Amino acid sequence: MHRGPSAIKRALAATLRLAGDQRGATAVEYGFILALIVIAIMASVAGLAEKTTSMWNDLSSSVTAVLNPPSRNGP
Repeated sequence: MHRGPSAIKRALAATLRLAGDQRGATAVEYGFILALIVIAIMASVAGLAEKTTSMWNDLSSSVTAVLNPPSRNGP
């Protein structure tokens, strides 16, 4: 079954029509913006988690030092 040049013309016309359609472009742009916002939030949460972990480790060390003072060897 030979479709001939009319099938090629229809396919080309459909491709050009879809290429000129801008309806989905805004949704894609909003999707990229949302992805960038999510990446920024993830990066800031990761940095905050690192600082929070460091703070709790320092606090734990300080409390341990207060509750378990070094023994004194003296009179």
